[in-house]
Amino acid sequence: MLLQGSTFVPIKSMSKIIKEFQHLILFVLRTKPELLRQQLQQAKDIECSVFESFCHSMNEEEMQKETTKRIIGTNILFGMMINILTENPKGLKSNALQLYLIGRGLKSVSSRSYLGFCAANEISKNCNNLLRLMRHMVCGHICRTARRDHNFDHDKMGKEIDKQYNPSTIHKAIDPITGEVK
Repeated sequence: MLLQGSTFVPIKSMSKIIKEFQHLILFVLRTKPELLRQQLQQAKDIECSVFESFCHSMNEEEMQKETTKRIIGTNILFGMMINILTENPKGLKSNALQLYLIGRGLKSVSSRSYLGFCAANEISKNCNNLLRLMRHMVCGHICRTARRDHNFDHDKMGKEIDKQYNPSTIHKAIDPITGEVK
């Protein structure tokens, strides 16, 4: 869904959003791996299933592509992001996302023994990529869950929303004295 652009308008910097996802997942795996334990086990189960089914008919690269295809077809990646987004901080300790944001704002200064802050523009770009990633993951999860629901009718839902928010049914008035829209 991310590469297809079915949950948002694709942009030229898709590679930056994908890279942000990689940074976030690696950070969480290093700091709080228990957040992703269930999704990692599910991915391992898929990998084992592919290996058992195709070990005699596919080479290693083909099996890896098949495994990737099957993982992408599940909610595993969305589940990873949702677990990260919904983690509650314990007491005064920060959650993984807060720690990640702090870490992304720092950089090591070459040939120095200290850390420095990234430029404000760089922090802003990283946060914007992370925001796009989060929005996509949540929307992708909702879309995929809705597709699984057999009672969900996209056309019917679209028509109901259209009826509710049709501008022809909204009545506005302007007070000529104050200019206020009512």
